[in-house]
Amino acid sequence: SRRRDEVLRADAELKRALANARMLEERLSIERREHADALAEADGRTELLARCLESRERQTAEAAMLGEERGRELSGLADILQRSLAQVSHDSIADATLLETQTKELKIAAERRACKPLLVATVSPTDAGENGGEQPPAASP
Repeated sequence: SRRRDEVLRADAELKRALANARMLEERLSIERREHADALAEADGRTELLARCLESRERQTAEAAMLGEERGRELSGLADILQRSLAQVSHDSIADATLLETQTKELKIAAERRACKPLLVATVSPTDAGENGGEQPPAASP
């Protein structure tokens, strides 16, 4: 009977151990599935992040190329503007010089016109007879 009790106890302990082992195996299986799912999810996120990173790198490269192209365009426009400004400045100087010359010529012509009637008015018929019909020397302006 003692032996039988020992066998029954051993059998009960074995059943408990087997039940515990099954429970541990189930927990381990669940944890493995959860771990596998977490790894798959992490792999998916990693892949998504990698694609996003590649896309951003392409966008950055495109933006850099567009920026360089725009910089070249702006540099070209600045060169054109600088040349145009230099030409306008040169033309303005030439126009100012021409205007100054024309103004001087107009002043001289106006002074000559203003002086001419004075010269004619200063010579009287009497003076012309006294000088033998010659006009007096012209006064300098």
